[in-house]
Amino acid sequence: MDVGGGDIGLNLWVENGNVYLYLSKSGTFDENNTLLKLGRVKLKLSPNPFHGKSFKQELILKDGYAQISGSNGKLSAKINIWVDVFNPVIYLDIKSSQNTTTEASYESWRFEDRITKGKENNQNSYKWAPQGIVKTFKDEIAFKNNTVQFYHQNKPETVFDITVKQQGLDNRKAELFNPLKNMIFGGSIQGDME
Repeated sequence: MDVGGGDIGLNLWVENGNVYLYLSKSGTFDENNTLLKLGRVKLKLSPNPFHGKSFKQELILKDGYAQISGSNGKLSAKINIWVDVFNPVIYLDIKSSQNTTTEASYESWRFEDRITKGKENNQNSYKWAPQGIVKTFKDEIAFKNNTVQFYHQNKPETVFDITVKQQGLDNRKAELFNPLKNMIFGGSIQGDME
């Protein structure tokens, strides 16, 4: 299920009783001009209300949020998920009929540098003519206080520099704007208890 607001988008689903969100934001281009997802968040509730006989996932379109609800015996829970259209913030509001522990984890496949090969380079601006080895560089992930912080910072040299050289524009390079150079994108996850 898709949920979004402003320039933030989510792919949302429930699998084996766990809630998953793929996070995306417009403009998250790496050095190779590949539009990267920000990562994945996994929510695990214990005891788990989504392992019972009652489960529902729906998009409340008129109010702009998704709702996941379920019950397992006497335990019932609802999770409302929405994106603030005025600020780049994703909200998850969890309400449960009993005390429930929620474990949130952040997952990223960019935990180390990774060489992209063959047709995989169709996702970037090199396409069929990579100039040497093409890498997707790792993200920085840190745990500070009660938050998980994650970000990707592009290197000073990008596919822009290689394209300028390929096109014979080195003598005009100083006049051109490189939108990818040193760009940073990412986010943080934090939780509050009521």
